[in-house]
Amino acid sequence: MMKLLLISILLIISYQSVQAKEMKFLMVSNGGNCYGCQWISAEGDITEETPKKLELALKDWGGRSNVPTVRFHSSGGSLLAGLKMGKLLRKYKAEANIGKTVVEHETSTRKIYDDGESGVCLSSCAYAFLGAEKRLVGKNELGFHQFYDKKAILKGFFSQEFTATDRMIDQFLTGIIVEYLDQMGIDINLYTLITTIPPQKIHYLSEAELKKYEIDKNSLNETTTDWELVAYQKGLVAEVKSNETNYRTARLYCESSNDSTRYYLTAIIPNPYLNQSYSYIKKVLMSYKTLTLNDYYIIKTDLYLSKRKHKYTIVFEITKETAIELAKSENISLGIGKSENLPTEYFEAFGIISFGKIMGDKRLPKITLNNCI
Repeated sequence: MMKLLLISILLIISYQSVQAKEMKFLMVSNGGNCYGCQWISAEGDITEETPKKLELALKDWGGRSNVPTVRFHSSGGSLLAGLKMGKLLRKYKAEANIGKTVVEHETSTRKIYDDGESGVCLSSCAYAFLGAEKRLVGKNELGFHQFYDKKAILKGFFSQEFTATDRMIDQFLTGIIVEYLDQMGIDINLYTLITTIPPQKIHYLSEAELKKYEIDKNSLNETTTDWELVAYQKGLVAEVKSNETNYRTARLYCESSNDSTRYYLTAIIPNPYLNQSYSYIKKVLMSYKTLTLNDYYIIKTDLYLSKRKHKYTIVFEITKETAIELAKSENISLGIGKSENLPTEYFEAFGIISFGKIMGDKRLPKITLNNCI
């Protein structure tokens, strides 16, 4: 009986139009070397085969960075397939955002893509989107409505054809959806809102609703704590931590001796955070004559890199001007300059210096730069 019920559900809610353009997945890049400069484009309608194709794309992501990023633009499709996709996003700890992916320009060897065009993720796509661990979404991008079957559209909403089995299927689906929302950490009251939206309409979530239903999980807003002052030796250092791991730490400070002052940025990385070995990380970082912080603060590769117990420590000596700018910045990232291309296999090594959206009192790191150790 249960098997028959599941088959009936698949037949009822897997309706797509004959002209539906099935979702395609494409590995793309905007040509930069930053965290987030590569992503999986996911555009088109969701069918029963889409989850399998998504999993292949997630597996193919490989070592491009610690976690894959999927960018959606879709009007929806199969409900159950959308739920399966959401579970796959959670399985692979993927991040997700919404937008169109278009070719910005093309060279003889590669295509450079643009991620600036707005897009939508509706119906079953919206359910899939909720499965991502980190979700970057704005108002009027994510849309929901009641689930429906083909008969409701073709025969009219006052048709007398629906049976007790149809009603049982509706209740079964409701249970599946509510359980899914709960598993993904979404306020299940979202489903109460969804049930009020007729199938022929779309309700686009506002900024207030994105926060109310705990959908707004922007990694840029969540990955880093505010600046804190920490006593160290005879002075102070300014410190931020990654909420994502509760270990990854960045410290900004200076040291004075013999009428000279030296400025530093130190990163402390837990060993479990990295898939690559210490020797590989060191080889990658030391292979460049110059590195950049936030793409435009140039630093030398005269850095100190050590491994102690279960963590790595990387110390960059920087200029006073760079230190002051980093103290004011809302993010800290490591790169090699916009004119060069970072090999994809190096992304994890550079991703260890990725701290953003740093908020809080910006006077705190400046205090450490005026009161040297």
